[in-house]
Order: sequence, then C-alpha cells, then structure tokens
Amino acid sequence: MNFIKNRTLIFFLLASAMFPRDMNYLDVEIIVNNDPYPANMFIHTIGSQPRYMAIIDSLINPSW
Repeated sequence: MNFIKNRTLIFFLLASAMFPRDMNYLDVEIIVNNDPYPANMFIHTIGSQPRYMAIIDSLINPSW
C-alpha cells in the first residue's frame, strides 16, 4: 500500500515539474466597465500560432 502511495506521489511531483503553472502569457488588453459579472473569465483563441487558453479571475490574475 505504501508503494502505491509513494508511486502516486512521485507521479504528481514529476507531472507538476513538467507542466508548471507559471506560463508565458501573451500581453493582452482587457477593458472592464464596472465589473458587471465578477467571476472567472475563460479566454481562448483559435487559428494558427500562437494558440492561447487561460482562465483568469476578476482581478486579472491567471487561475489556470
């Protein structure tokens, strides 16, 4: 049982090292008028490069 827990812990540690949260976000301009809907915002672009996807909170901090 300890082996499975250790193996799972090692997996998540390696996964978090491979996919850090501190990504290089693009410079975007966001204009908010009186914040009518204070909730997380989903931003997604499609097309050629660069593709971009993020979730930002109402204070414009990346939450994912």
